[in-house]
Amino acid sequence: MNNSEFTIIFFSHHDFESHEITGGTRRLLELIEGFVNEGIKVVLFSPKSDFISKKTNIQHFEIKQIKKSILPLGLINFIINYRFVTERLRGIKYDRSVGIDVPYGIQMKFYGFKNMCFIVWQDFINYRNIAFEDNNKNRLVNSLFIKFYRISESIVLKYAKKIIVQCNYDIDVLKLRHRNLSGDLDAKTDIIPNNINPSWIKAISDYEDRNKDRDGKFIISFIGNISDSRKGLFFLLEAFTKSTILKEKCILRIIGGGDKLLIYEKDYKEHSNIEFLGYQNFPLPMLCNSDLLVVPSVADSFPNTILEALYYEIPVLGSKKGGIPEVLLFEELLFELNVDDLRIKIEKLLNKSNYETVKQKCKTRREELSFNWVESMLEIIKKD
Repeated sequence: MNNSEFTIIFFSHHDFESHEITGGTRRLLELIEGFVNEGIKVVLFSPKSDFISKKTNIQHFEIKQIKKSILPLGLINFIINYRFVTERLRGIKYDRSVGIDVPYGIQMKFYGFKNMCFIVWQDFINYRNIAFEDNNKNRLVNSLFIKFYRISESIVLKYAKKIIVQCNYDIDVLKLRHRNLSGDLDAKTDIIPNNINPSWIKAISDYEDRNKDRDGKFIISFIGNISDSRKGLFFLLEAFTKSTILKEKCILRIIGGGDKLLIYEKDYKEHSNIEFLGYQNFPLPMLCNSDLLVVPSVADSFPNTILEALYYEIPVLGSKKGGIPEVLLFEELLFELNVDDLRIKIEKLLNKSNYETVKQKCKTRREELSFNWVESMLEIIKKD
């Protein structure tokens, strides 16, 4: 079927208007706009958005969104939109529907979206479990929520006609969690990694100013929500402060906001070479002025931050957790998630020869992960 005759529906509560646009939101927009550019008829159910409303080639249905409630937000938003979504859905002829992650997938199932392609961009259950532990909520309540999420995930996996994941880690986790679905998951799952060249990437010349504010120092950067323990900032801070040579020759820049920002600033105020820069809506210029990006995640699938660094040929060190080893591949780019191993890995990169070796390995991954991601996604979604 020609693209112009093919209709895809997206359903999401993503906030396209927020000043804090996440990597996942950028990827979703990349997919929607990319499909439109490929000639696909796109229908989008999402909250009110001036940005989306200006896209004349997207049929947009505005759904209501409650952001605060003592009850589960997903359930509340499902109920208040049920009549509107189901009525509109009956009037649309479409070929595929696309849901991103469990909260939207489970709503789509009970709204009655057909021919659903379920896209997995995170280890949803594990991430929620870590978030619950961070918030120190009642363990019994946490356990009940996790059980509910596992059941929801199982329902979505059964219901989906197709499943797309970013890496082997994601599918292995799903199969381990839902052993009874292992064969079915093998049959309908495709792996499409994120690429390093999405549309929001610009030429490095737009950002680079490598001599600015560095005083000959080696610049190490971290990008992420510093309040999210899943991002592992603690390991990097401890590795840095325990190393005499790193404190002498490097600057550590922490790019990211969160409720714990003031706490971190207070705890490390004696370290003048650690800079907490807060949330940055577009951190790429800061990334481009770094010598090294460190990703010490406790759990992560296929971080966009790594891909952006690879594109700009900024060397990356990542933890051997989640899908990160599949992104970086080479042992020289990976470390065991403990303070000492991370410290040693960074210290080695102060040697020019070691640094160039790592840089070349990153260039290799850059070439391997450069491809037309939208085209690859569309091919799988359209396939019967």
